[in-house]
Amino acid sequence: MHDGSGGVAGGAGGVLAGSGGADRARSRSPAGGRLEAHGADDPAWDGLVRRAPSFDFYHCASYHALAEARGEGRAVLFAYREGPSAVALPLLLRRVAEVPGLESSRWLDATSVYGYPGPVPVGPPPSDEVLARFRAALRQRLREMGVVAVFSRLHPLLPQPPLLRDLGRIERLGPTASIDLSLPLEEQRRAMAPAHRNQVNKLRRSGAACFLDADGRYLSDFVAIYLETMSRVGAGAYYQF
Repeated sequence: MHDGSGGVAGGAGGVLAGSGGADRARSRSPAGGRLEAHGADDPAWDGLVRRAPSFDFYHCASYHALAEARGEGRAVLFAYREGPSAVALPLLLRRVAEVPGLESSRWLDATSVYGYPGPVPVGPPPSDEVLARFRAALRQRLREMGVVAVFSRLHPLLPQPPLLRDLGRIERLGPTASIDLSLPLEEQRRAMAPAHRNQVNKLRRSGAACFLDADGRYLSDFVAIYLETMSRVGAGAYYQF
């Protein structure tokens, strides 16, 4: 169990309105690093993220493009580069004017996609000085774009809090569970919660099997089971995809 699936929230204190462009717009930091903003249709997004020592599909451009298509905001990857190191933070920008009663607002807010994105370092581990300049450049850029508040859900298995130190408040929101697939199968099973282990054993005795359906032969069966489960547990429309 991991108690690190928290989020960071902070105010950017924006004073300039306007959505700004996400097409490789750049700004320089005082020490010579640069902060870039890439849209989900920019190949540079995945080109940078896939160089990170550790990342998840939550960080990828295609996942953010899906959120963008669902009307959840405009996807932007903020990427700070200095020397061989970089830090990448994906966000969704939303117009505050979409909130009832605030239709005349010119400001934006920023949030993260559904899941566990947060920032990722790229290349050699950035020094404390580089991270401080990243945070300063990000804060400045958000102000320039008119972003007044930011929320980013962090990844429970990646050491992200030090990357965002002093940018806002980080809160632990609850536990998550993960299984180390590099361990022997029996060791994985012993690490399961007793109730889950009993359920797995019951499935094994009934003849159930798990396998990789690489050609999608059983995709329609999976979708039917998924939708049946969502209906049974009373899930909202957001989960009926």
